[in-house]
Amino acid sequence: MVALGGVGLADGNRPWSTYECFARTVINVLQPLVYHRWSTNMLTWPDLEALVQAGQLKLWDPRRNGKVLPNGRALYMVPAVFDAILQKPWPGTMPGERADRVRDRRLAMRQVLERYVLGGLLNLERDIAELGSKIRRPAHRGFWEFRSQGPSTETRLFGFFARPGAFVATEFASRDVVDFRVRFESSTEIWKNLAGGRACMMSPYPVEKPEHLTKYIDRDDDV
Repeated sequence: MVALGGVGLADGNRPWSTYECFARTVINVLQPLVYHRWSTNMLTWPDLEALVQAGQLKLWDPRRNGKVLPNGRALYMVPAVFDAILQKPWPGTMPGERADRVRDRRLAMRQVLERYVLGGLLNLERDIAELGSKIRRPAHRGFWEFRSQGPSTETRLFGFFARPGAFVATEFASRDVVDFRVRFESSTEIWKNLAGGRACMMSPYPVEKPEHLTKYIDRDDDV
């Protein structure tokens, strides 16, 4: 759709009806206001640091310096997830499974997480996905998963963006045992206990384009 000289043209160059023009105007006016309301109720960076200091979150840093990188992206994990990422065996590991397959599984997820933290390119849907978007599930809006790929059993890291550039991981599991609806319920409880009534980031929605993803993963201190 395009707008020419203040007149909207719908698909096939059909002029917008009065209703369509009115509805689009309302959306354009209200969406920034709604987002502002959410953004002012999100956790701040000092809030997140306080949760780290209190032991309720751990900061995952591939450089092992324990600091937020200059690009501003941060990956926080609840302690149980942090320990699961580091410990053996990993989810999906079968008794007697070859060590190289376990190593490949670890490497596949680590590569995705490193690209996020270090500012690399993430492929929407392949590497990371908002679980309320591809099939519209408004109830799951704001719930995300990082996805490992590869021939070995894939793993999933679930959580929420506390604010632009700050992901909080709440659950970790192998793909073959994942029921994302169950994970959503348990992750929501974890989030509520952490955030104390603060909202996670839920806009833009739906997340369908790379520029939508960028709004979530890149730090923005003006929000």
